[in-house]
Amino acid sequence: MRPSEVLTLIKFEHAELRERLALLEAHLIALSGGDPAGLALVLEHARGLSARLGEHVDLEDALLAPTLRSADAWGDQRASALIAHHADQRRDIAALLAALTDLTPRHDAWTAVELVCTVRDFAAELERDMRHEESELLDPDLLRDDVISIAPEAG
Repeated sequence: MRPSEVLTLIKFEHAELRERLALLEAHLIALSGGDPAGLALVLEHARGLSARLGEHVDLEDALLAPTLRSADAWGDQRASALIAHHADQRRDIAALLAALTDLTPRHDAWTAVELVCTVRDFAAELERDMRHEESELLDPDLLRDDVISIAPEAG
């Protein structure tokens, strides 16, 4: 894939993740407002978001990391940092899924508060991560299709 295609695909995926975050936030608001079906909806959508985010991270490792490696002299460092951060994200996803599993059997008011806080913290971190990637890694000047080479000076 050309760098511009990787850029377009990753930005498209970020937009889709943001749509999922907005839907999840709507369910969190309903749950906070006392909607009896809110707990099940939040759990369902949070699990779906977690699964989709795992797929997205895998895609970035497969496509974005190699593209970054060849982008410029700092490409290896950028790609390595991205992959390391993705390992952290995978741990965060697993922790969120474990927390969601722990919350499932209980249906009291405290469960709703815990769930809202846990999911909102996760969502906020995801949004920060996407903004960081978009500003630092998904720059059209970095992910260019044309190769710029600097010719050595002739002596």
